Amino acid sequence: MDIELTTQQAAELFGVSTRAVQRWGQAGCPQASRNRWNLKALFTWWDENINGARVIEDETMTEIKRSYWREKAEGEKLKNAKARDEVAPWSEIEVQWAARVAVVTSGLTAFEHRLPPLLEGRSRREMQKILHDEVHYLRNSYAREGKYCPPPAGKPCPAPGKKSNKE
Repeated sequence: MDIELTTQQAAELFGVSTRAVQRWGQAGCPQASRNRWNLKALFTWWDENINGARVIEDETMTEIKRSYWREKAEGEKLKNAKARDEVAPWSEIEVQWAARVAVVTSGLTAFEHRLPPLLEGRSRREMQKILHDEVHYLRNSYAREGKYCPPPAGKPCPAPGKKSNKE
């Protein structure tokens, strides 16, 4: 026994407007006749085309919302880490490290002018000491403690011309 509904009854049953039920008919929902709907066919079509689509849409929206909140949480973690100075923008780090490279470059360039007068007339051992001090000074200038660098391990080497603790 087939049960037939009017458009009004179908609308009330599904909790939609009569215009929505009419649009279902235009979209391919089988009708018993004009303004009449076979309940079983109507329900089957609704389940496959409206309800099933809603479930897929709900799952897709749920995943989109999950993804959004994951990203939002990551953004908040990043903001907090930035506030604690645990992370920094690459542009800031780049400037700091470029300054360090400039120190090394200028130090290496100055070697050819600085070292000959310091080494002239010295013994081999004295030359080694001068070179050692110059290299360590340059290294310490590069590896100095700074905003994006931890303090160096151990004691820093003395600047050129200064006596070390070992002497």
